[in-house]
Amino acid sequence: MKVLSKCLYSVCFLILVSILSHFLIPQNKSSAIVESRLRDSSEYANYQKDVLSAHTKKINLKIAEELQQIHSSFNANLALLEATIQTYGCNSAEVKNVSDMKFYQDSINLAKVEQILNKYGWLGSEQIGAQNNYTLFTTIQNADFETQEKYIPLMERAVKSGTLEPLNFANLIDRKTLVQRGQQIFGTQINGNWQTGEYKFAPIADKKHVNERRKEIGLSKLEEYAAQQKVQYNPS
Repeated sequence: MKVLSKCLYSVCFLILVSILSHFLIPQNKSSAIVESRLRDSSEYANYQKDVLSAHTKKINLKIAEELQQIHSSFNANLALLEATIQTYGCNSAEVKNVSDMKFYQDSINLAKVEQILNKYGWLGSEQIGAQNNYTLFTTIQNADFETQEKYIPLMERAVKSGTLEPLNFANLIDRKTLVQRGQQIFGTQINGNWQTGEYKFAPIADKKHVNERRKEIGLSKLEEYAAQQKVQYNPS
């Protein structure tokens, strides 16, 4: 009954956001983005799968439910923001109001995730479910650099213990260092021009030793990654 009530809470939250979108966005112009999020039951199917296997995987249901709510609220607010931008334009007062609401909710979500991390450490998929494990990561990835820096040591240990995907960790580090230093560490970031179809790796620091760094966290060689992404790579 408790699990059911939590699931209903998440659904009701999405419905509330959808109703709010109708007040902000004219009915005849309402974007299908919010409604598609409500129709798309894939995230709930994954959540139900996690819950049903809780007894065998020893998933912490209380934390899993909280992270599911964070995941749902993030998607709903993002959908509402996208719909409002499409209707009113980026510089409108309506977009500012929705952005402020999203920023406020994101700060609440981050505080909840930090409480979980500070108390339990980086919980793996076997403990909270795959989607919720990813929500831990995306919440930190969307945080400010100071917060990211705070949890990098924890994420490094999580990669070594297998509770955090190496590619996710590498993506966060590379995005962060590209902004801060103009170079990436693991070679996950690719720049491209969709009009010309030309793609290349963003600048890589100490390219000579990039594969050593990738190997340390469990990633394949950059040449293999480049082939998978269909991007030319010159190691010299």
